[in-house]
Amino acid sequence: MGIRWRKARWHYTEVACPRDSLTESIRQVPARMRTTKALRRAAGAAVCDGSRTVVQAGRDLHLPWPIVQNAAHPERTAKLPR
Repeated sequence: MGIRWRKARWHYTEVACPRDSLTESIRQVPARMRTTKALRRAAGAAVCDGSRTVVQAGRDLHLPWPIVQNAAHPERTAKLPR
């Protein structure tokens, strides 16, 4: 099962507005992001807890490796001893 959400882009017609356009965003899919927070956490956990490489986790979750690499960084730092 998968979820596909297409973010709408809204364009301003008011010339006094400094922005040209904006895209929809919700808490789980913030602005400038294409994946949910839950999917990024799952990718990070797959690398840190699941003993998978970044490439393996990306292949399994259908994500490019840079997204998985960035998702694994917070998971790693949270588990390091202080």
